[in-house]
Amino acid sequence: MGNVLRAMKKSAEHSTTLDHRAVRVVSMAVAGVEQAAVEALDGAAAVAAPLEAPPAAPAPAAPRLTPVGTDVPVQGPAAPMRRSSYFSPMILAHHRPRCQVVEQIRQVRTALIRLANDGPMRCMITSAQPREGKTVTATNLAYTFSEISDKRTLLIDADLRRGSVAALLGMTRRAGLGDLLAGECTVDQAVWSAGRNSFHVLTAGTAPMDRVGELLSGRSAETVIGRLTESYDYVVIDSPPVISVADAGILGRFVDLAVLAVRIHRTHRSAVEQATQILEGVGVPVAGLIALDEKAAGRSEYRYAGYTY
Repeated sequence: MGNVLRAMKKSAEHSTTLDHRAVRVVSMAVAGVEQAAVEALDGAAAVAAPLEAPPAAPAPAAPRLTPVGTDVPVQGPAAPMRRSSYFSPMILAHHRPRCQVVEQIRQVRTALIRLANDGPMRCMITSAQPREGKTVTATNLAYTFSEISDKRTLLIDADLRRGSVAALLGMTRRAGLGDLLAGECTVDQAVWSAGRNSFHVLTAGTAPMDRVGELLSGRSAETVIGRLTESYDYVVIDSPPVISVADAGILGRFVDLAVLAVRIHRTHRSAVEQATQILEGVGVPVAGLIALDEKAAGRSEYRYAGYTY
């Protein structure tokens, strides 16, 4: 953890652009793990913090989700999204807010706020390839941002091809970003409050697969996403994998920086280097990496399933 914080601080002090050669790994365990290591871009190693296994008891009830309004003028009919009463157990920031993993996530949060000079922060969480933990990372990080008093946080699931934020928050996937960009719903129907006034969520919704690039690149995205991000203190965007499709590069114009989720014993350094080059090639600084370990938990508990690019 200390490596990435020092790298971020050094980059912020010496340059407005983050040099990918200074990137380190943020170690983060998502479930019970053994000691493990993954190489960062400069060859340094970071060890994932051990964490006791989650209890077998049923997950506690999460805050109910209610729609919230904004002044973004998007019109069109849509069925309202159903509410749910449970967050996934993988949202440790809700279920186990005092555990070591969540404290590490809060350290990442603090580092990102400092990079933004304590001002508004717009961050994209992505990965080099599918199934590397970006959505769980983005959701937990956004939840910790919403803990800050007098600040508003928006989590956007911009993975219009295989969005899964709705599933993690126990929401029936209905109207969301895809519908909003297509003009098929209003912001009031698409943006939801997750139990606290400071935490708002815009799920992926639905969008024709052959129109995703068009929707994200179009003027509607500039209007909707641009104005929404201006309405919040902290915005976390869950983006599709960088190498798989071009969406992450398109979304880069809405954020100040990106963080890559990587998987210990799975993600190759070459993939991380390629993803970093792609992002920085379109002007998106890569602030660091978050490494996740599922070794002891098993694949069934922690996976980003369904990607077929």
